[in-house]
Amino acid sequence: MVGSGFGDERLASRPLPARDRLPATDMKVLLDAGHGGTKPGAIGPSGIHEKDLNAQIVKFLEMACQRHGWRTNLSRLHDQTVRNRDRAIHANQWGANVFVSVHCNAAENVMVQGHEVLHWHTSVKGALLANAISEALATQFPARPARPSKPREEGDRGATVLSRTSMPAVIVECGFISNSFEEGWLASFPAQAAIAWAISQGVERTFPEPDGDIPW
Repeated sequence: MVGSGFGDERLASRPLPARDRLPATDMKVLLDAGHGGTKPGAIGPSGIHEKDLNAQIVKFLEMACQRHGWRTNLSRLHDQTVRNRDRAIHANQWGANVFVSVHCNAAENVMVQGHEVLHWHTSVKGALLANAISEALATQFPARPARPSKPREEGDRGATVLSRTSMPAVIVECGFISNSFEEGWLASFPAQAAIAWAISQGVERTFPEPDGDIPW
């Protein structure tokens, strides 16, 4: 089981209490495709830009969320430059219940693979969401390396969108674009659709519909 970052392993598989759950039609998910415009993000060995993969995965994630009956909104609609602070403001002003930022990772060691989910270090709900998504991705892709979800603090990568959002927020690093095999895998539509569905399953486990209530 993936650790929560709060010293209680049980948080990893527990949904939010009933008072924090909404009917499916009231659930609002802000989907954030990382980078964009003049900020390409990481660039893979074949020249693929992270910003493009992020946008493609978010398109599948939007469809997956809508299949659950949730309302969705996007932080960027096309290849445009959006400041991280404005992404958080957008989510807050829209009144999102969940903020999911989609990224692809990179490392100097080109052999590194696997997903990683980040959350704000003081957000218990963010940790619950991050752990649920990480577990859903591990279940969907059992042969791929899975890392425990990580808390972020001020000054860390991704801190702005995690600290300035007023709802549970996560950054999902879907894989390592710096690994040539994983770059090709991330660029495939079947992988993108499967990643998106797993992320939506993690959200659903954290915010189950009322008739799927699981007590603490």
